[in-house]
Amino acid sequence: MKKVFVSLFALGILTFFIGSSVSAAEKNDVKLVNEHGISITDNDFERLLNLGFTEEDIEQMTKEEYDLNKDLQGELIKEETKYYKTVEKLSPNQDQTLEKSEEFRSSDSSVESTPEETVDIELTKEEYYNELEKEKEENTKSSGDEVGIMSNPDEISTAYKTMTTSIYSLNNREYRVANRLLWDKMPVTRSYDVNAITINDSQFRPISGSQYGKQTWNIYDWTKAESKTCSATYNSESDYWKKSPSGYGTKMNLKNDTKVTSGGYTYGEEVTYLSSYCIL
Repeated sequence: MKKVFVSLFALGILTFFIGSSVSAAEKNDVKLVNEHGISITDNDFERLLNLGFTEEDIEQMTKEEYDLNKDLQGELIKEETKYYKTVEKLSPNQDQTLEKSEEFRSSDSSVESTPEETVDIELTKEEYYNELEKEKEENTKSSGDEVGIMSNPDEISTAYKTMTTSIYSLNNREYRVANRLLWDKMPVTRSYDVNAITINDSQFRPISGSQYGKQTWNIYDWTKAESKTCSATYNSESDYWKKSPSGYGTKMNLKNDTKVTSGGYTYGEEVTYLSSYCIL
């Protein structure tokens, strides 16, 4: 009876190791080949998620991005999301009205514009999604009159974006700080986004050459009735970075719509998704 017990125990150990080997092999299977031809294994996919990349980021990741992150292991240690309504006065000659209005309180604006033209208002999460839902309902009702830009130059345009700041602990006893902007409703007029990270701690400093940024947008071509994804990268050698002892920021040119509806037909391009991130 004792021999049988030992044999069964040994069989159990053998089964355990075989099972573990199969699991490890499965985790190394190729999960996807992304838009730039990079084969991403299951392990790599999970590792990149733990470095702050989204599934969409991984799908669009260039070889340069992949090589910069291929040897890193990360663990999220802190994350915070803020919610902003961007209020834009479309008539520059009436900017003093916006400047003096007590209705608007300014915060750190990510759109490179004068305070008279653009103001960011921080909302709670509940306020943000309630207002966004109302905006969508109003847009649905008036969609038949849409012509690509507002017909009244004195109107106020509102846009909505979230900003998520994340801190990751890396395997080399360093930290990664990532800042991600996602527009849930894009501004009507667009120039530049400034995505910046400031480290308010005397014990930490950005590593020279560690900065990297990317902007991704989806376009629907109404003329061709097809969609496409585009992106722009901002590596450490890009002229768009502004550096300081406490942090870096990068200026990203936002893609404009060319969509126009006239005579019952819609043509041109419409930006349907817009996000960006920068990391140090």
